[in-house]
Amino acid sequence: MRISQILGNLLSNAIKFTDSGSVTLRIKLDEMTAPATLTVMIEDTGVGFDEAQSAYLFSRFHQADETISRRFGGTGLGLAICQSLAQMMGGEVLATSEPSVGSSFKVVFPLLRAESIAAYDERVTTHERAPAPLCGPASA
Repeated sequence: MRISQILGNLLSNAIKFTDSGSVTLRIKLDEMTAPATLTVMIEDTGVGFDEAQSAYLFSRFHQADETISRRFGGTGLGLAICQSLAQMMGGEVLATSEPSVGSSFKVVFPLLRAESIAAYDERVTTHERAPAPLCGPASA
């Protein structure tokens, strides 16, 4: 669900900021690394951003410049949320760009093997809260 939210936001941004040209999505699974990684690249030929603007790219409520929010809308939360979600999963979002040429966003997620997921599920279920006491009439 989180990966879907991240990809949906990044693709939506790429399409929104690309008046002409293309948006490309590439997905790569690398099982040779430990842990295995899923890498997603989203590249566009849109408006792009410069190095100074990239410093604020993942900041909440910050647009690259004021004309962006007037022209394209948005609150400046999307990329900050994407970065937070990726980091919660042990991943990261990286960005490169050139004004008037386009942008490239790379998202890298570490993947757990099936046996690791089963062990994780067991740890989570053993630490669940105790059921709430039943409410009812007091006994005499």
